[in-house]
Amino acid sequence: VALNPATPIQALDCILDQLDMVLIMTVNPGFGGQKFIPYTLDKVRALRARIDSLGLPVDIQVDGGVSAANVKEIMRQCVRGRIRCVWRGCGCKDKGIRGDIQLHAVSFPGTWTKD
Repeated sequence: VALNPATPIQALDCILDQLDMVLIMTVNPGFGGQKFIPYTLDKVRALRARIDSLGLPVDIQVDGGVSAANVKEIMRQCVRGRIRCVWRGCGCKDKGIRGDIQLHAVSFPGTWTKD
């Protein structure tokens, strides 16, 4: 299931126990090159807390607006176990992002997917 930035995590309450993964959109879907919406990381933290409180084996992924300016904070969330997968698109053309992502992929294998 994918949640747009404005969709509250409570929208998942009736199906959360049936899911394997939730994709948090960190931009409004529709076109590439959008800027990352910072409050979506708060949503990730809240969703991870909710999933953990219920003892569910649900992964969280994020997609949209990954850039050299924010990749380190996003990857910190991966290391903390909040995010399992970061999807990347045109943001990888940013100077430095590809190296940052690859460095974290090597340092924390199995934590996320790089493609």
